[in-house]
Amino acid sequence: MNPTSVIAASSVMLAILLVTAIYNVKGGNRYANRVLALFVAISALYLASLVPLHSALMSDYPMIRVTNSLVFLFGPLLYSYVKAMTIPGFKLGRADLVHIVPFVLLVFIGLSAFWLPEMVTTNVSPPTRKPEVSIRDSIGIVYYALLTLYGYLSVRCLQQHRASIQTEFSNLEGISLRWLYILVMITVAIASLGLLIALARAFTDIQFWPRGIYSMTLMISIYYLIAFMGITQPQIFGATVAEAPAAAKSDKPPPSIKPVA
Repeated sequence: MNPTSVIAASSVMLAILLVTAIYNVKGGNRYANRVLALFVAISALYLASLVPLHSALMSDYPMIRVTNSLVFLFGPLLYSYVKAMTIPGFKLGRADLVHIVPFVLLVFIGLSAFWLPEMVTTNVSPPTRKPEVSIRDSIGIVYYALLTLYGYLSVRCLQQHRASIQTEFSNLEGISLRWLYILVMITVAIASLGLLIALARAFTDIQFWPRGIYSMTLMISIYYLIAFMGITQPQIFGATVAEAPAAAKSDKPPPSIKPVA
């Protein structure tokens, strides 16, 4: 196994520990904790799929294509976690199924390319660029664009929450959601840079590093931030979302969104 595979495998072990710890928290906003546990579990499956891809075990199996497609669930799940932490009584419903459409389409494209390879071949000679590389570039652009969009929506949701309770992100006594705001901002920053890199890959011959390294870095960054917050402020995972004291009791519209300093 090369260093990339070792890092991915060790990150999967950390993810398993995080899922176990977060899912078993008693009391508090258990629904939000379960959404977060699902997010970490799905990202762990993605990281596990990188192990054979970056080692001597590399094989183009259909299951690897499916687990690679899980990256398209990162944005929706992170956004759902933010909503669960800031909106009292939030539950995922049928209307939220629209968020998994990109994932389903990517699975369909990936399996079609595996079972029907002629769908991605070309008769142009000499080829100027391999069709498979072009498909991967397109997927990378769409992925980072969607992740940036969901990150922006998450930031907006946190700003609305801050404005509605008229405080510094606190959702319970002594518990601040600023850590979550920082996590989302890190995600947006990395995703935006990833989008620029994906565009550079697509329209130039520049190869920055092996594929999958950047998305793996994103997941590891989020893991360690969650783990750090769990150690320094463990009560955040046992917190419940407080109702907006003024907005919940008034028929007046919520105050305008204020930018976060």
